[in-house]
Amino acid sequence: MVTLFVLLFLAGPPLCWALMARTAPVGLAVGLPLAGWSALLLAVHLDWIDTRARAELYLAELPLSVLLVAAGLLAERRLRGPRRKQVLGDRASGARIAFGSYLALFGLLVPGYLWFAGLSDDVPPADELRPLAAGLALHGVRNECTETGSAGCTLQAEVSGAGLSRAEVAARLRDSLNARGWRLAEGQDHGCRRNGWLVDRRQLCFGEDADPAAPDSVLVEMWIKADLS
Repeated sequence: MVTLFVLLFLAGPPLCWALMARTAPVGLAVGLPLAGWSALLLAVHLDWIDTRARAELYLAELPLSVLLVAAGLLAERRLRGPRRKQVLGDRASGARIAFGSYLALFGLLVPGYLWFAGLSDDVPPADELRPLAAGLALHGVRNECTETGSAGCTLQAEVSGAGLSRAEVAARLRDSLNARGWRLAEGQDHGCRRNGWLVDRRQLCFGEDADPAAPDSVLVEMWIKADLS
């Protein structure tokens, strides 16, 4: 069911516009951006693109679609004049009704999904630790969820470096994280940063600890918490 709604969410605007368009130039000028934006959202949904603005991209789908379709209809009106009165059930009339229904449906579903699912407490993905600096390896990745404590679900892993001391592994790990937008100072073994951009204001937190059994590795933990600022 979720997959069906995702496909409808992504394919709705390009398909509706394809049925509404009257001229090839305007049809392509509007259809290509609509299809390109849908392709971008699909890549984000499948985690092919890693971005902290995920929620903003989803929320931009509806207003962007309205602006593009409205601009296309106005451009075609200038080129071809007003549409002739058409009976209900005509292809273009049906497409306009479908587009309006699409906006009404997903105008409710998208914010609801982001609030109750997309922005709920979750375990960070292992990709938050990748790519690692040269010489480091990631293993023992696991998720731990408990009903107590403020951390909730955590990502736990071990980062090691053959031939490196624990301090060197920790330093290279900090460099890797700083390259992904963290601001960890030298010797800092914990910290938090914004998980998202404007909408998702939760904090993504990181902590590291020594592994007594492995002098060339550090234990890493990540979790998401509510923004308390």
